[in-house]
Amino acid sequence: MFERYTERARRTIFFARYEASRYGSPYIETEHLVLGLLREDPQVAKLLPREITMQEIRGEVEKRITIREWISTSVEVPLSAQCKKALNLAAEEANRLAHNRIGAEHLLLGLLQISDGLAAQILRVERADLQHLRKKIHANRAKESAARGAFKPYVAPQFDEAMEAFLAALRDGNRDNLEEAFAPDCCFVDASGKLWRGQKEIMANSELLLAPFAKRGTKHVSVTRTTSNEAVWVTTLIWEDVHLPAFSPLDLFRMSIVLVNEDMVPLVYLIQVTPIGREEAGKAAAP
Repeated sequence: MFERYTERARRTIFFARYEASRYGSPYIETEHLVLGLLREDPQVAKLLPREITMQEIRGEVEKRITIREWISTSVEVPLSAQCKKALNLAAEEANRLAHNRIGAEHLLLGLLQISDGLAAQILRVERADLQHLRKKIHANRAKESAARGAFKPYVAPQFDEAMEAFLAALRDGNRDNLEEAFAPDCCFVDASGKLWRGQKEIMANSELLLAPFAKRGTKHVSVTRTTSNEAVWVTTLIWEDVHLPAFSPLDLFRMSIVLVNEDMVPLVYLIQVTPIGREEAGKAAAP
């Protein structure tokens, strides 16, 4: 289905799936797609006839939906019927403009045509504006094609180094470096399942959320990278000898960490801590 999608369009779907999980939605809806779209490519907002920020869109979304318990990223979340229709319309838009690849801008055009979808209702773009948007997109593509003749070196974000720096700051208890490692709109799901939102809230509760993993004797015993590309880096660490209230000192904890590329700066976007059995982590049971 996604063979024609640009890398940005594919990452948009990834971020939309994350947004659906964040709000506990059983489906990826149009509002999740528009949030994923603007997270991946904020410049798309400049195509709209009225100026609106991602923060404003998120605020409108949260006013109109029921926020449920966070869904694990390991759970499959399918596209809703409206989202599927928007993706089909995006393909039609690319064909209409004679573009071989389906990009984020085509996804925007597809979304805006789902008039009963929450994304279109929030963006409030009239059908009369669509033709103007098509012209802007076509003109932008022409400019991009003309600029491809100039070589621009690409420097990939250094996720490995960022993860090492984060763990070093955690181990050293360096609050300033820890704070800088988090994205402003990051989230932390603690071992009890409580969701903490935003860099400020997480750092204000760092003694509860982060300090237990920096105590003397605590250590992570395995590291697994589950996915990695230029936009996102996901890794899982298994911790032992971490003492958290309401949990046994013998419990092990899985810490899943998602880093995202913010203008070539890798930042922590999500940390989820899950208590697990020792056998699941490959450790011998306690005598």
